[in-house]
Amino acid sequence: MLKERSAAHGCSVSNSLLTNISTGAHRPREMVTTGPVGPTSQKLHDSIAQNLSDYRTQNGLATNAPVPADAVTSSGSGLDPHISPENARLQAPRVAKARGLALEKVQALIEKHTDSADIGVLGEPGVNVLELNLALDALSPSTASGPVAQVR
Repeated sequence: MLKERSAAHGCSVSNSLLTNISTGAHRPREMVTTGPVGPTSQKLHDSIAQNLSDYRTQNGLATNAPVPADAVTSSGSGLDPHISPENARLQAPRVAKARGLALEKVQALIEKHTDSADIGVLGEPGVNVLELNLALDALSPSTASGPVAQVR
């Protein structure tokens, strides 16, 4: 969903949507890369638990609120171009506030940039993060003056 750009790009985490690449206060999501990791890995468990906590905090969610799996885990490459519609919807209020946009406008853009399943039945719908961030950039009054919220 929406997430602010990293400090390296002149923006902060609270203004943008999250992707499968990073989460937390400008820290990359922990990637387990030291060999095979299975569902019983303590390192994987700890990483997901921290990502859950960070995501809930950033988005003002209750400590026991359900969170989409794609918001706290990553693919093998960690470079997924899409996030789940639910992930984007949970981040929409934070992004709308940070960008000075109406929540309804952000929600409409999320729907507009949600791709359906392939051939209508294969795979899951996904929000195209790049297209959504570009559309938000085009509408945000804050784009010329500083940090911009983005979908991540």
